[in-house]
Amino acid sequence: MEKEVPMKRIPTLVSLLVLASTLPAQKVESQKSPPPLLSRVVVIGASLSNGFSSGLKLASALDPGIAIEHKRVRDYSTSVFFMDPRRYGKQNMGRALKKDPTMLVALDFVFWYGYGYVYPRDVADNTGLRPSKETLAKKSLAMRLAKFEVGLAQLDRYKGPLILGDIPDMTGADPRMLSRNQIPTKPELAALNKRLTEWVEARNKKGGKTLVFPLGQMVQRMKEGKILLPATPDGKKPARPLTGKELMTWDKLHPSKVGVVLLVRDLYLAMQEYFGKELEGQVSYDLWKEFENRRVLEKLLHPVAEESGAPKSKSSSRPQK
Repeated sequence: MEKEVPMKRIPTLVSLLVLASTLPAQKVESQKSPPPLLSRVVVIGASLSNGFSSGLKLASALDPGIAIEHKRVRDYSTSVFFMDPRRYGKQNMGRALKKDPTMLVALDFVFWYGYGYVYPRDVADNTGLRPSKETLAKKSLAMRLAKFEVGLAQLDRYKGPLILGDIPDMTGADPRMLSRNQIPTKPELAALNKRLTEWVEARNKKGGKTLVFPLGQMVQRMKEGKILLPATPDGKKPARPLTGKELMTWDKLHPSKVGVVLLVRDLYLAMQEYFGKELEGQVSYDLWKEFENRRVLEKLLHPVAEESGAPKSKSSSRPQK
């Protein structure tokens, strides 16, 4: 004779059956693979990212190169970053985090945490005596590094895959846009980039994935006209070096549309090399199609002597890098 199951045990058995039926689903959920790296890309930063002078935002230039189904690349950069890096950096990052990015592109985010004015009154001592050049240099560097830490602290808020640019030397930029006194000295630039390298190494040791794009090197090549325009796909036009005027805008501070397109090409190449299989099948960037879409193809194929395009007025609204 079969034993009867006591009625008081039935709820317990039912509960166990329900629990057992949910376990496989929970296991599958926990083993679900992460979303593709380029499914939710967000851009933060200053005026290079914001497309100042060229009219082509980095987010807009990046989006066509993503070959998978994805959210439109979001842009939270601003051309007025230079006015208050602490405020706008925090704002940039806060907005970006709300979108839960799978990739954060912060190419020129740290630029204004290193650049900017260091006023003599800020580095003078209280003795009333004029400090030596060595003392002023040490204090200026200390102040720049202290401000730089503020930018790095903002980046610390994001734990996912991150793309940064190093800090370029913008000596030679139009002084109406970037005063000589806003540019760090060469020793200061070296110290800032060294600190950036240290921060990235520490982040990556903790499991972070951080690519530092050599922005300084690319900017230098742009200024010197050392970037090649490849031969046309049909072979009718051979490769040729592009001029600084073709690659940079009149202010010698921001890339032109052509410069942005080439920057994005090199950025995607660097991303594919760094992330490897994680990015496999997610990038398809057609350089010549992008030149055509940005309405610069004709000028590249048939270059003519043009004016620099610099404003005639000596005044400037000064939205900067």
